[in-house]
Amino acid sequence: MTTPERPAIRTLLHAAVALGVFVLFAVLTQRHVGGSVFLIDQADQLQFFERMLRFEPEGLWGPIMTSPGPPTRSIGPLGAILFGVPVALGFGVDAVQAVTSVVLVLTTAGAFVALTRIDPRLAWVWLILVLANPIVWWNAGMLWANTLLLPAGNVLLMFMALCLRQPTVARWCGMFLTAIFAAHISLVAITALPPAGVVAARTGLTAWRRRPRLAAALALAAITLLAVGPYLAAETMTGFTNTGAILAQAANDKSADGAAQADIALPVLRRAADPVGLMERAGVTGWPAVALGAAIILASLVLWGLPALKVRDDGQSAADAVFWLVAASAVAIAGQAAFFVRENRDLLSYHYVAILVPLYAVPAAALVAGLLARGSRPVRDFAAAALGVACLVLVIWRAPAWADANWERTPWTHEAIAGAVATLCPSGEVARTAEGPAFDSLMPDHAGVLEYLMTRRFVPCRYDEGSDRLLVASRDKDYPPARQEAGSTFRLVEIVEPGIALYRREPVE
Repeated sequence: MTTPERPAIRTLLHAAVALGVFVLFAVLTQRHVGGSVFLIDQADQLQFFERMLRFEPEGLWGPIMTSPGPPTRSIGPLGAILFGVPVALGFGVDAVQAVTSVVLVLTTAGAFVALTRIDPRLAWVWLILVLANPIVWWNAGMLWANTLLLPAGNVLLMFMALCLRQPTVARWCGMFLTAIFAAHISLVAITALPPAGVVAARTGLTAWRRRPRLAAALALAAITLLAVGPYLAAETMTGFTNTGAILAQAANDKSADGAAQADIALPVLRRAADPVGLMERAGVTGWPAVALGAAIILASLVLWGLPALKVRDDGQSAADAVFWLVAASAVAIAGQAAFFVRENRDLLSYHYVAILVPLYAVPAAALVAGLLARGSRPVRDFAAAALGVACLVLVIWRAPAWADANWERTPWTHEAIAGAVATLCPSGEVARTAEGPAFDSLMPDHAGVLEYLMTRRFVPCRYDEGSDRLLVASRDKDYPPARQEAGSTFRLVEIVEPGIALYRREPVE
């Protein structure tokens, strides 16, 4: 018998540890499935899916963006498909969150594998930093189409790494197709274009010499059609209404003075400079934290740039790939801050920056990996193994607490709302609804949350506009003893948690 070579053993151990990490990650991302908010953002996506099946423009676009008029829409139905397919197959609303969590794990694994092909130490440090980032666990705990932006960032990083290591036209196109599909979810995906552009400029000529064969070219064409076809169809049907709104928004003057611009940029830059909060816990905050993050980027560029200059293999060395990943990450972070300044918008939610979260971890990971790369081969191999074990231990020891700490605790879950409606309006009964903000849709012809549940048979109660029974939903639970609806007086009968009220019409004397 022959003894397996050491490289093969190392590869097997590396794969086993990575499998353990991602299995645990997958389990923890399912930890709070069913415990997330179900309000109009979620119900709207399900109704967009219905309209997409009817080939209506509103279903081929995405939801309305939150910027001021003219209202703009995202550019495709990916979010609606993600919500609609599991529900249409009978798996229920909560299955959507289970699917988004699986997608998060799979895309993180894809980025990790791509980085491993460049440098395993880089990959392990990157994974540790990503798993320690609160935004990742916030994402896993949300039932929301916008949580797809983080997986899109993972896919973007995966294609960037693969393209830098071995450029091909397919990988080159993959970066930009990822950005387009992310724009199906939100137009903030435009911030993915600068880092993709950096990698594209570095690898374009080499990639062009590796053009796809016919079958792969046809597959790329089909994927491109899926990415842009729905939007083009909707725009053709509406006279390019949304394109005009986007251009009008871009032309709007949203400028602020220098102090205001700094206040807008700082939270974005600080989040990128300190993605896991280590600096904040050490007492380094504000612009000093941003300066330290910039120093890490500069040190990483120097550490990997010098070896890259010594290699003459048309730019496909590991050193060259890491250098350009760091450079692309720096451009991404600066571009994202510039986007917020240009839009004069504060960082109101993590989803606005989520697509670039995987790139936040690249500079620090590159710095650590660059320092470890200075050792001998046994030292480098030991470092990779030690980092893998450290990552596994970290997931076992700390990740459950991270998942719990960053989960969006809310009483307004799908199960709780449906249970309250069923209690107040049992099988065989009918009711009308009055729904406040976060329950009532801004979309024309869309039902509110309670009406949606009743008309799509998620609850036994049926919707009837003429009913004497009125179900009222308000997040502040402000329910007066009586209220006027459609010229009639309704009296409060009962309130059931999480805060749905039953009113009955007073008889007319």
